[in-house]
Amino acid sequence: MYRGLGIALVELLWGRTLPPIDEDVLGHAVDDGPVVLFASHTGNWELAAAAAARFLRARGRRLAIVAKPMHTGWVDRRLARLRAQRDVAVIPPAGALAATGRVLAAGDIVAMPIDQVPDRAAHAIRVDFLGAAALIDRAPATVAWRARATVLVIAATAGKVRVIDVIPAPSGADRAGPWIDAVSRRATAALEAFVLREPASWMWLHRRWRDLSPLSAQANPGAWKTRSSSRAEASAAG
Repeated sequence: MYRGLGIALVELLWGRTLPPIDEDVLGHAVDDGPVVLFASHTGNWELAAAAAARFLRARGRRLAIVAKPMHTGWVDRRLARLRAQRDVAVIPPAGALAATGRVLAAGDIVAMPIDQVPDRAAHAIRVDFLGAAALIDRAPATVAWRARATVLVIAATAGKVRVIDVIPAPSGADRAGPWIDAVSRRATAALEAFVLREPASWMWLHRRWRDLSPLSAQANPGAWKTRSSSRAEASAAG
């Protein structure tokens, strides 16, 4: 994993041919309606996003990713320039529910990570992941539910960006809460199966299994606090 991180950094900063992507699956989904990509920190995820953006640009669509800023200022600025050069738009987590809705309504595509602990336990469900209980963020599935979007779970190796699961858009018979939870669990299971097959490709130093119970009662004014997000959370709870 550490070797892969080093290679990914060199590739990102000094350029590399973008990896191939499952164009048939992505193209069919995009032609069929709204699409949310459930992404992960696998392979060179920055180049994977650039590959998806290039493919979508050829079809008249754009890619927007939800991403937190980097803690180190110069790294964040360099990464922002690289993303802009590759036509990858960035949505900050604050107000992301409303922003992703606008992007999808415009016919563009959203990518959101599914392998991070959410800021608050109230936004999560607890799922077994790689043998231990982990908090899974419900936000990506909530975005897909609101947009009635097809979900593509994607993962990258050193050689390719692959669609590892296709989850159909919700139907009229589905209810928000059960659908959101089921999609969150199914996507996590797909990622888990990928990591078990390609363990060196999951490049993650995050404390993935940490408990957020003490944090759930703390105020976090920057995250998901728009009126629209509050309504979505109330709907999802039902």
